[in-house]
Amino acid sequence: MPWSLVVLPTITADLAAAMMTLTRLPVPASWPSGAPRSEGLWAFSFVGLLVGAIGGGVLGLGHMLGLPPGLAALAAIVATMLATGALHEDGLADFVDGVGGGRTRERKLEIMRDSRIGVYGALALGVSLLWRWSALSAIADPADAVTALIIAHTGARALMGLPLAVLAPARTDGVAASLGAPDAMNCLAVAALPALLMIWAWGWSAFPVMIVALLGVAAVTALAHHYLAGYTGDALGASQQVAEMAILAAALGTQAVR
Repeated sequence: MPWSLVVLPTITADLAAAMMTLTRLPVPASWPSGAPRSEGLWAFSFVGLLVGAIGGGVLGLGHMLGLPPGLAALAAIVATMLATGALHEDGLADFVDGVGGGRTRERKLEIMRDSRIGVYGALALGVSLLWRWSALSAIADPADAVTALIIAHTGARALMGLPLAVLAPARTDGVAASLGAPDAMNCLAVAALPALLMIWAWGWSAFPVMIVALLGVAAVTALAHHYLAGYTGDALGASQQVAEMAILAAALGTQAVR
């Protein structure tokens, strides 16, 4: 059997599953679809690259049209939220509400499933939006800002693999529980694309950026372990948001972008 007939359906299935899980973007009808799997974790970073490219395109267009940097950055963030249906922002808000409220693990999980947003979640969401907007607005060169945004989205989706790798599902139901634990090769595969992009764009300055982003997601993972005894979809969303904020801030703070 030709190689393409064996491998290509698997590649498109993994990409389709990642797109349907992480975004609201349309998936070609010819692509096979199904639940995401740990072996397809590599596709998360490519979906992040796509979302980042959408935001980067809007950011670049805003600068070309002469918009103030703050307004162009806001338009770019809105574009990424439209592409994802604000899925990760919702996850961050629910995760912080759950961790901050409820005395027992069961109550925290119950709060996280409540569609209403609480004070903790609203504050976390506000911090995330203001943080990302401030970082993008502070990057003077439009090309550097576009590069930082694309890499931030790519790397943040890749780092969602950390909670999957070290924690068990906190619930037995839900899409996140069906992912399973990725092995070391899956984790390396998903990290390869953002690592290469960072090194290509920022050289040696990429390494402190990687470390800061990894520490941010490690903190979310530790909270999920302590309070929930495992990960949930909301914990994965919170990981993405924290990683995106960390990459933008670290890139700016280390003068990786100018």
